[in-house]
Amino acid sequence: MGFIKEGNRSKILIIYFLISSMLEILAYAAGGLFSVLAAWVWLLTALFLGGLFLYYTGKQVYSDIKGKKYFVSLGFFVLVLLFFSFIGNISYSDINPDAAQQAAAGLDSFSYADLNYTGKAFLGYPDRQYTIAAIPAFILGRGIWTLHAGFGLYFIVGLTVLFFGLRTWLKSRDMREEYALLPCFSLLCFPFITEYYQNFEQAIIPVSLTMLAIGLYLKILIHNDIKLYIAIAWTGCLMADSYTPVLASMGLLTVFILLLERLKGKKPQKEIKEDIKAPLDPDYNDEILRDISINNNPVNREDASFKDTGDRKAEKDIAEDELLGNVGTKSISTADKNSNTRNRMCRGESRVLSSDMIASIGVAVNIIIFFLATFIPGRSDRITEFREEGSVLNSMFTSWKEFFTDANARFLGIFGGLVLLYMILSIAGAFKLHDALISLWVLAVVFMSDHMTGYTAYEKAWILQRNMIVIPVLLTGIFIVLMNFLKKHDIRIPVFIQSIVLVLMIAIGLLNFSQPHISFNYFRYIQPMKHLISYVEDTLSEYDLKATDEFNLVVFTDNVLEQNMYDYAKFFFPKAIVYIGMENIYPDIENEDLATFMYADDDRLDRLIPEEDPTFGYIKIMECPIERRNFINKRYDFTAEWYRKVK
Repeated sequence: MGFIKEGNRSKILIIYFLISSMLEILAYAAGGLFSVLAAWVWLLTALFLGGLFLYYTGKQVYSDIKGKKYFVSLGFFVLVLLFFSFIGNISYSDINPDAAQQAAAGLDSFSYADLNYTGKAFLGYPDRQYTIAAIPAFILGRGIWTLHAGFGLYFIVGLTVLFFGLRTWLKSRDMREEYALLPCFSLLCFPFITEYYQNFEQAIIPVSLTMLAIGLYLKILIHNDIKLYIAIAWTGCLMADSYTPVLASMGLLTVFILLLERLKGKKPQKEIKEDIKAPLDPDYNDEILRDISINNNPVNREDASFKDTGDRKAEKDIAEDELLGNVGTKSISTADKNSNTRNRMCRGESRVLSSDMIASIGVAVNIIIFFLATFIPGRSDRITEFREEGSVLNSMFTSWKEFFTDANARFLGIFGGLVLLYMILSIAGAFKLHDALISLWVLAVVFMSDHMTGYTAYEKAWILQRNMIVIPVLLTGIFIVLMNFLKKHDIRIPVFIQSIVLVLMIAIGLLNFSQPHISFNYFRYIQPMKHLISYVEDTLSEYDLKATDEFNLVVFTDNVLEQNMYDYAKFFFPKAIVYIGMENIYPDIENEDLATFMYADDDRLDRLIPEEDPTFGYIKIMECPIERRNFINKRYDFTAEWYRKVK
């Protein structure tokens, strides 16, 4: 918290939550100026948090280099570099026509005074999530790389914050921070993660925000930082306005926020002693001593409804005795002799506890209000519509069976047995309360994902992408159980064994990245389209035109699945006049004075026939030479071939 004291922190958070919550309601209910104010509060908060992310990332890298923590920092750098290498790499990654429409809507947001804050875009989903995805294109221009980066950076930021959160938790337990690499690298072993990451579309947003929320939550467990509360509230509120599956993560986050005080537990003694020795101002040292006294004293811990009266000396005596191991003797006797002092201490502790509780409740209420506000204009993502079928109970058990056995597609893969064991033991009460909550939540997510209708009758394998949000949650839960076991039995994993495991995970990840689609099979049949987009971009560069210039774009193909250039053009070539040619009939081009770029997936461009008398444009285009270009598609092991004529 730095210079912000507990009481001031509560006031600042209350003010922020009140302003953002009221503006959110008014933005949906009244619009106008309220929508503009709400949008800019939201965006400025995002920019502030983004700046903090870059600052703390740089600070962590510097700290690792200075502290010679090369293994942990280099290991995570390799993981991020691996994910980053697929951005703009169309030999493996896809250009999703849906993503093009989503990012185009996000770019259009910047033409509104309120950023189209309460508006809807692709298939009626909230536009807000696409505004963020469009930031790279807004800054650097439209292109394949910026389209991918808009969705890929969602994932990389979420992964990085998750990694930092795991490291913070491990450090608080006095455990080696490189263990945090294990759950992060484990993501590579889930083929749905690698497949949908390469898709670079809204389907990756829910798992990205889930990782972001987990990382922030783990840090809040250790540090009461006002910035963390604002960050996790902002994340939870964005979940309310994003692709539907993340609503399940929003619900789980809200529950865990309300359970924050219960899950925090006591500080490790090492951390307590360091706090006592910290060269802070006397008032803050006194507050820390009082915190320790109440948290560790079984007598005082039970009473939490009081205020500070200023008797600091007795509080220090009790806290110092406890640190020396005299909890049962001098500390308690001192408290018994000074019952009034103990009551005053209790009143002082209430102020601290109430500050934490106010922050937690404020975050939860803020998230809930943002979610409820989306119902004012009406949600369009059909969250209350379910498939009509026989017994709901039978459907529930069928969905669970198919999920855990990978019946429809390989989802859990090599982690299937471990996940099932963790969930059974959690529900049976073998672990902590939060483990049971996680397991029950996973069961609910699996069933609801299968039971909700969505927009059409999706294949079972496609529906599984809705379940990706459970992966980082399960990995974190299992990881914490494992780390607690290692801590309890004083077991350390040798670095060379951990290195072998990480290398194996990278190998599995590379294999997964190179596999054809197992879920979104539609992309198996439109692979040439991404190479066509690349060809058009090269053509524009060759003729000194910009993506936002006006020109005629003609595409000849008899493949019905490759005739949706209109969808791609919304992002890549927003002013292009698109024509889809059938067979070898030259289209009726309205403005033949514009530059005309003509493409075909075969050599028909030399055999074009005009519908009527040959026009000037037709004569000129037929005089132009034909060019053929081949594109290597490594993921599907084939060569895409496109022909081009330019007038």
